[in-house]
Amino acid sequence: RGVMVGASWMKVWWIAYNRKLFEGDLPTPVLLVKDLKHYGEYFEGAITLSSNISILDVAKATLLHEMVHQWQEANDLPLDHGHKFAEWRAIILAQTNLEI
Repeated sequence: RGVMVGASWMKVWWIAYNRKLFEGDLPTPVLLVKDLKHYGEYFEGAITLSSNISILDVAKATLLHEMVHQWQEANDLPLDHGHKFAEWRAIILAQTNLEI
């Protein structure tokens, strides 16, 4: 098995990405790791990543994906994969080389 994603790992990377990409504007979420069937989710102020993620870049990309949904909620936008999400996808790819 590869990477072990835990809440402390998530906190370190969430803080770094919040500063680098979101100018520190996102409110601190609840960070959880659970046995999910998919990689991650954002729901009511909580980011959850799957305990089954085994590749570091997948964990980082998933965290960033959910942070975009957190940003959408903080800005009273729909939590979707529409044009605002696409704008963030391009920014994240350019700045981190990660595809969300």
